[in-house]
Amino acid sequence: ALISPSREVLAGFYTRTAGRPVEALKALLAAVEEAARLSKSELNIIGCATTGSGRRLAGIILKADTVLDEISAHARAAVEIDPGVDTIIEIGGQDAKFTTLKDGQVTSSIMNNVCAAGTGSFLEEQGQKLGVSVREYAGFTEGVAAPVSSDRCTVFMQRDLNHLLADGWTREEVLASALHAVRENYLQKVAVESRIGERIFFQGATAKIRTLVAAFEQKLKKPIVVSPWCHLTGALGAALELADRGVVSDSFRGTGLWHEAIPVRTEICGLCANHCKLTVASVAGETAACGFLCGRDYQTSHFVRASGSSFRLLDARRRAEGPAPVPADPLSPVRIALPAALYMREDLLFWKSFFAELGIETIDGTGLEGTLAEGRRRSGAEFCAPLTELHGQVHLLAERADYIFLPFYMETGRDRRDRRKYCYYTQFAPAMLAQQLPEGKLLSPVVYSNALPFKAQGELYKSLRLLPGRYPFLKVTLAWETAWAARREREEALRELYRKERAQGKNGEGEDLQVMLLGRPYTVLNPSLNKGIPDIFANQGAAAFYQDMLPPDRKSSEALRSLLEQVHWHYASVILEAAESAARTPGLYPVLVSSFKCSPDSYLRTYFRQLMEAHRKPYLILELDEHGSSVGYETRIEAALRSFRNHRTGEL
Repeated sequence: ALISPSREVLAGFYTRTAGRPVEALKALLAAVEEAARLSKSELNIIGCATTGSGRRLAGIILKADTVLDEISAHARAAVEIDPGVDTIIEIGGQDAKFTTLKDGQVTSSIMNNVCAAGTGSFLEEQGQKLGVSVREYAGFTEGVAAPVSSDRCTVFMQRDLNHLLADGWTREEVLASALHAVRENYLQKVAVESRIGERIFFQGATAKIRTLVAAFEQKLKKPIVVSPWCHLTGALGAALELADRGVVSDSFRGTGLWHEAIPVRTEICGLCANHCKLTVASVAGETAACGFLCGRDYQTSHFVRASGSSFRLLDARRRAEGPAPVPADPLSPVRIALPAALYMREDLLFWKSFFAELGIETIDGTGLEGTLAEGRRRSGAEFCAPLTELHGQVHLLAERADYIFLPFYMETGRDRRDRRKYCYYTQFAPAMLAQQLPEGKLLSPVVYSNALPFKAQGELYKSLRLLPGRYPFLKVTLAWETAWAARREREEALRELYRKERAQGKNGEGEDLQVMLLGRPYTVLNPSLNKGIPDIFANQGAAAFYQDMLPPDRKSSEALRSLLEQVHWHYASVILEAAESAARTPGLYPVLVSSFKCSPDSYLRTYFRQLMEAHRKPYLILELDEHGSSVGYETRIEAALRSFRNHRTGEL
């Protein structure tokens, strides 16, 4: 989008990336030059902004003055068109977003997760199969009644559409059915219908399909506004942001850049444990890169602490928990390996304390590289990422230790009402892995079956009898009690850390914006799976805590009593209680980190959203997958923090 300093829209250009963002960028620059030539205009570009999923790469190529997340960009453009807008429905080619505004400020924003069911690419694909282009879609479906099809998943949606064709429904009816399926998917999985206001904008290129807009109007019983710039509102909003700041700059490399070769490659940075996947571009004789989680640029060959919050969750937790226990006087000739994956990650220090008291040396899977790749190779099935990583760690550790300790965790709680189960993968992980290792290599006592410690101690005693050396039952009991005492001390140290940081934020000495990460400890606290999410928050000036740092909250437990009686998953109940507590805490914003392919999490997300809506608290849901890029998470976090700050200003 080209605008004048007085905010007049001069021209707009649109193309598809087709998986080649640099070529698409060059095509746009060529089009701008051609438009200027045809209109006999001389361009004097005094500011450049980029937005969208490829904004950072485009920003370093163009030397942009600002790089803006697309939710903020879309909101800025909508407010310029109509200051009274309170709701933005945005369905793009790759993702979908739902944004609410008040007085021109974003109050909440939600993006779809990894599923493409409610996006423009799905509609385009269906049209192509039936010989209809996106431009023709509205003409084929206007006034057509639609048969019902699935709205839950692209696989089921595609299956139902195929069935409709086979059953004799017309092409027009099947296309109309796809529109309604996308609408229902968006309203159920992305939007919050209770938050939809009265002045609704529909943005993104799919808004050009007027029958899709009509399908939303039919369901919502409200009029929806579509701007002539609906397909360009992200670009327009980024340009308006420059005008708001009064940017006058000569940093833009120029439209003639399209003549140059711009080679792009990927690299893995090895300067710290983040192992950032970098996108490196060579342009105009310079080399630049994006993708760093730390604060360095490509020319700096050492780790640089990024600006932002001084509170770094994983570093702060390590300091609060203290060093890992080691045997004061190793008595055993064997070495035991402790996987730092799945359920074992949360209890890693507990088991290190336990074995240290027995004089047994341990090693663990912290910092092991290539665990996911090894797990995929060894598991032989499509598991979730945490279980895949466990497979990889167990096989890599088996080469370095005499035994692998992987106990059975079945359930927690003594009382029938409080009994909670670990997921099925957790419950049967030791049995699965025992089939892949030499007999006797895996030590797998049942330690969590009903939270009665003497039973766990008896199981551990029987398991340790298989090792060389003597481990009397009394010694096993004392080691267990010592490990539990150390665990309680660590738990209190983490809660004290939270209380201290919260107090500093209130006093103006720390970060005034604070978020609570909710999720399974083996994803949120695991650097190999969490996509650097805690550091992304810190880099953007927000202190991120984890749910186990919250003090006990009796009010939250009472408020959720009826719900928790129906929830039989251990981690789900812990997450829901923490979510309720965070929602009740002023200035603390909940962020649910869930996992793709996790069945319990799919139910948990629904309850989490209902809790947040009941408290009218803005929130964020991030769904982790096994892809290497963190760009999608950065976009969601940037937009969420903006809405959190706006909400915080309203609270104060």
